[in-house]
Amino acid sequence: MISENEDGVVSSSFSLSITGLTSGTYDLSVIRKSDGSSVDLGQFVVGGCGHGDGEGDDDENDDGDDDGQKCCQLGVSLDDVPLPTDLDPMDIAQIVISDSDGNVVLIGDLVNPAATSSIKFRAKLRVHSASAISSQSGKALASSSARKGKRADRFTMIASGVAPNSTFSVSVNGQSAGTVKSNAKGKVLVRTLPANLLVVKSVHLIDSNGATAVRAKF
Repeated sequence: MISENEDGVVSSSFSLSITGLTSGTYDLSVIRKSDGSSVDLGQFVVGGCGHGDGEGDDDENDDGDDDGQKCCQLGVSLDDVPLPTDLDPMDIAQIVISDSDGNVVLIGDLVNPAATSSIKFRAKLRVHSASAISSQSGKALASSSARKGKRADRFTMIASGVAPNSTFSVSVNGQSAGTVKSNAKGKVLVRTLPANLLVVKSVHLIDSNGATAVRAKF
């Protein structure tokens, strides 16, 4: 899954490779983290064994006992499937594949991945001031990986131009997540977040008056 945000213009696409499916029509959808709703991404067809087309006639190991079973386990690759413009890629919790009867066949969980999953997430974000005329600036770097059931998260947020020698509350997705203090030059550093980075959507630094000083949105 690839998402690019160039000066506010977001484009996202989705690629998928599956093996072991039986012939038929399947539905592809995703589940949102925010409200648990399902978003339909369309259908794909697995099949086309090609019986009787003459392919494979030169297979020396073919014993002629073709009951169709060798074509029952198939795979499919879907490349660059566009995501709906109103779907935030960071809001995807699960990738779901269902058969034509609506039965869920496969689930790819991005929030609580299976032990055999391998997930890598990287983001480099600009830190924005709450005021358009402020000189505050900064950046946030986030990376998360999950492999063999073990997760590793790294987060760094640096902002400059804030009030010097001041304490700020850290808010993650609107929830309090501790405090940080700026130095004498008005620079503040957040090193860790007490949350799974795959579910983080926003980080705000709140001043003593309850106002947002700077923010980063995933």
